[in-house]
Amino acid sequence: GLAQYGGSWWYISKGYLDFGYTGLCKYNGTWWYVKSGKVNFGYTGLCKYNGTWWYINSGRVNFSATGLCKYNGTWWYVSGGRVNFSKTTLVQYNGTWWYVSGGYVRFSAQGLCKYAGKWWYIKDGRINFSYKGLVKYNGKWWYVRGGQIDWSYSGTTTYNGGTYYVKNGMLAWLYMKYA
Repeated sequence: GLAQYGGSWWYISKGYLDFGYTGLCKYNGTWWYVKSGKVNFGYTGLCKYNGTWWYINSGRVNFSATGLCKYNGTWWYVSGGRVNFSKTTLVQYNGTWWYVSGGYVRFSAQGLCKYAGKWWYIKDGRINFSYKGLVKYNGKWWYVRGGQIDWSYSGTTTYNGGTYYVKNGMLAWLYMKYA
């Protein structure tokens, strides 16, 4: 458990102060982050405990935290206070929407991602709101405008020097317009 001594809180194991312990300790219903035997009230970041990575804010586990957290140079997706390795989603952070897969931001991601009922265009790991044109995804070509598939668009567009016809947001390969 924990014990207060000399104005600090210390981790006690088998009746002795354990300077070698770094991890989490539950005390009075709160999980605290301990580093080298001492509660670190100033720590904000991640801590692995019993196989789960927990988000620590000001020295204690924040079970309600949801968002991004930078740890050891990687931006991790935290949901319910822990890293969610199974979620593929978009997460807004400091005004930018980032693509998350496998629990962390994929800065090299390119393509489309479904979020909140819409399909968004991802370039370099984030939504590219300024792109207008065709994007290939799962063997089909889609028309993107304003960062998302524009299902209402039917008309022509250019891509790599060619002109193509789009119908309801999807490239219409076999469409021929006769005059």
